[in-house]
Amino acid sequence: MEVSKVFSEFQKVVLFMGDTMSKAPNLSTSQKLLNSIKGILKNKNNNTKSIRNDCFLLRNDFKPISEDDVSLYSFTVKIYLMDWKPEYVREVITTVFQELGLSSVDYVIIQFPPLPIGEDFPLDKAKNVWKAVEEIVKEGATPVVGTADLDKTQLESLYSWAEVKPSLNQINLESCCEMPPDLVAYAKEADIRLHSHSDEKNVLVDESFVQCLKDSGVPQERAVKWRPIWVAKYVSQVKTRSVLGIRGFLMAAKPN
Repeated sequence: MEVSKVFSEFQKVVLFMGDTMSKAPNLSTSQKLLNSIKGILKNKNNNTKSIRNDCFLLRNDFKPISEDDVSLYSFTVKIYLMDWKPEYVREVITTVFQELGLSSVDYVIIQFPPLPIGEDFPLDKAKNVWKAVEEIVKEGATPVVGTADLDKTQLESLYSWAEVKPSLNQINLESCCEMPPDLVAYAKEADIRLHSHSDEKNVLVDESFVQCLKDSGVPQERAVKWRPIWVAKYVSQVKTRSVLGIRGFLMAAKPN
């Protein structure tokens, strides 16, 4: 089905972009994602299927890790939420499992939606999202869950409330040369690992996604109605060596 038709007839579109990150190792996460989106939208040989009457999956053709070799790899899934909707957590994990043939992953990291400058961290909304995270842990989807870019106050508030505690917190060091001392002290006290990362806080802005749609032939009047609702990145690594396996993105979008 043509891309323009997909974005005209369906109310949700999921893009599953398999093993695309290894082709551009020196680009930022955002640029790798945009290149992956452009590639799948322009590829005429994608595998496509309707998930439900209102949802369409567009999947590029790639070879996942074989069933016999899956146990040799560890898998990390990082979820970048664009909305405070708990159901998106399960939606991402279900899609990853179905498309990669997995029944669990080793780590799940949650990046809460980017906040406007000056807006306070909405702890109640974060708690609702974290309840969904706790559910997938209890169901055996992953043994370790973490957060990204929470400061000391935010992390402490979530940690002290949560039943399933975050075991790690990713910190972007792009704007500073070292981790905040108060965060380091609290993480040590609570036994939370701190990992540095270089992902943008807003990994996919609406305007960039709309431009990808227009470049792929979706009419402007239709393209401007669509926006991303979540993005996820998955990375696999050989357990006994520092050798990376398949790495890629998936995302979902809906019209306003």
